[in-house]
Amino acid sequence: MGIRSTSRALTFVARTLCVVAVFLTLGAADAGTRRALSRAEVALRQKDYAEASRHVDEAIARAPLHAAAHVQRGILNLRQGDLAGAAAALTRATDLDADSFSARYHLGLARLRLGELDAAHDEFTRATRLNPEQPLAFYHLGVALSGQRKYGDAARAFEAAVELDPKMSSAYYRWGNAELRRGNAEDGRALLAKFRGVKAQKRVRQAVVRARRGDSDRAAQLLERALEMDRDDPSAYHALAFLAFVDGRWDDAVRHARRYIGLRPASEDMRVLLGAASRRGGEAEVAMDALAVALDGGAPHAEARYELAEAHVLAGDLEAAARQFRQAMADDPTLYQAAYRAGAVLLDLDRPSEAAVALREAIAHCPRDQNPSDPPADPSSAAPSDDFFHGGNVQRLVRAAIEGPSLAECWTALSDALDRAGRSEEARDAARRAAELAAK
Repeated sequence: MGIRSTSRALTFVARTLCVVAVFLTLGAADAGTRRALSRAEVALRQKDYAEASRHVDEAIARAPLHAAAHVQRGILNLRQGDLAGAAAALTRATDLDADSFSARYHLGLARLRLGELDAAHDEFTRATRLNPEQPLAFYHLGVALSGQRKYGDAARAFEAAVELDPKMSSAYYRWGNAELRRGNAEDGRALLAKFRGVKAQKRVRQAVVRARRGDSDRAAQLLERALEMDRDDPSAYHALAFLAFVDGRWDDAVRHARRYIGLRPASEDMRVLLGAASRRGGEAEVAMDALAVALDGGAPHAEARYELAEAHVLAGDLEAAARQFRQAMADDPTLYQAAYRAGAVLLDLDRPSEAAVALREAIAHCPRDQNPSDPPADPSSAAPSDDFFHGGNVQRLVRAAIEGPSLAECWTALSDALDRAGRSEEARDAARRAAELAAK
């Protein structure tokens, strides 16, 4: 009797092990299953739902107890609007893997969209426990709680979402509404203002991406929309000033730069841009005032000196212009345009020997073998590339707008200066060099 009992027990254990082995096999993700799910994800991203469905069906057929395959089916059904089908597939996934965050979260979405708020609340609560670093789980938990009119709990859920992702503008909006509904009017209004600011920042980021791609019109539209959300967003005015300057719309550049400075008075760089745009727009006094303040505030680049010198030329004060051009040369010898312009101004002042010294400096730093139509060879003076917005680099932006002479033009000007200084032989040599360069 004891032997028979032992035999039956062993048989039971063996059968149980077989069942477990089959269960594990059906739930395991072999290479084919993983490949099918990977292809389904690619098709889903491409919104090819028929192809995605085919690969999900293949994965489920290969491993019917693999929870991830049912999660993928549920997500696919959600995308296609089949909420009942999504709920069924995701419920199956949670039966197979109760600790699957993706299954719980997406099942919560399905229940929420079906209007089953209690069930959605439960699923999102479990999801946040499984992954407390996922802001969307807290956000949708807050949505479910708001639907249940549990505004205090909803506010805490939205706050958690914002702590995890400060750029989630919709969380601020719903959090603000939850506070208003629970009677916290001051906090609600502050959060709605924050929502507008975060939303504006999102538009600015989108605009910068568009600007880097060369789509200035769309960038400007996005920036105007940002200002509709928040009229005091300095980054929007900053980007608009850059766009206008690059496009040569000097009045617009001045207007946006002034608005930015009104919000950020300590921005010396933006005063440089204001001065550069004003000078190009013919407003010498405005340019000089802006550039002088920038330099007094410590604007650390020769471009500000250069623009101030050009403003003095525009105002007819050549002595002051010569001093500023020379200072720009001293600050940055690679700014050969400053040396060339110093030479031209000194010639106008009938000081050819001094002009020759400046022009030799221009030749020493002018890009080699450059025709007038060629872009500058010096990287710091290159035209703005797709990253010219990065860091708000006014120095680079202004330098890119400074027109430079060709090497041949520098030699021609030097020949003129030497000839006027009575150094005929050197003048002839310089003229010959200019002719050789022009002939290339």
